[in-house]
Amino acid sequence: MPLSPQEMLLSAYNLEHTAENISALTEKWGLDRPLYIQYFSWMAGLFRGDWGRSLISNIPIKDELIRRLPYSLSIGLGSLFLTTVLAFFMGYLAALKGGLYELISRLFALFSQAIPVFISSLFVIYILGVSLAWVHFFTGSPWNGVLVSIILLSLASCGGLSRVVRTHFLELKNKSYMKRLYAHGMKESQLLLKHGFKPVLYGLSGALVPLFSAVLGGSSVLEFIFGIPGISYFLIESIKNRDYAVIQSYLFLVMLWMSLVHILFHLLQKHLDKRLSA
Repeated sequence: MPLSPQEMLLSAYNLEHTAENISALTEKWGLDRPLYIQYFSWMAGLFRGDWGRSLISNIPIKDELIRRLPYSLSIGLGSLFLTTVLAFFMGYLAALKGGLYELISRLFALFSQAIPVFISSLFVIYILGVSLAWVHFFTGSPWNGVLVSIILLSLASCGGLSRVVRTHFLELKNKSYMKRLYAHGMKESQLLLKHGFKPVLYGLSGALVPLFSAVLGGSSVLEFIFGIPGISYFLIESIKNRDYAVIQSYLFLVMLWMSLVHILFHLLQKHLDKRLSA
């Protein structure tokens, strides 16, 4: 990085980058101590509930992250829930009926690869916020941007996942026990949902796990574009200002989050596939 945290703070307050000023900040922040002592001191503070203070603004990091967390969680979890529902039923209809539903599934998958979400968000701002003036993204409630972000992220992700669901359903249709049930006169649509729900959801859950890593931070572009005061926006500002204390706490929060996600999905997959519990 071109500048150290000490130099960034001095620049922010229009102070000279003298050796005395840099040395005073280095000693104040404890950066003159050995790295292993800094690390264990920081970890001890985390477990005591003291996540430190921002090097630039001096605000408590934990309080600021908690204040911003609802916005990022709403975008991340809301978009994942909507993505899961859309992907499941799009994939189910594509496997069951093909034709138009197969084309829609392919188009959504192509859309997510061809049009980045920051491009589509600019179109939404121009159409809804400028041309029609239906939504005030920057002067109104930040939850307007949250709602639009949920929809945009869902549309960008559901296409690829619907192809995963479609593949699992098509594999189930060729299973011998499914063919025997067809021969007994049972409807294919009911069979796929009744006997294919858990196996397909098992495969879909495996594809969803990596997406959960984006819940905290994956909406950074949209938070920046719509001016949403979430964790991702806070992270961008911290990276720009070389605020390493905030970045460290953010990485620790993501580690806790992904550990929880892996535990929950492991329990879910054990419920869906009883062989894992044997």
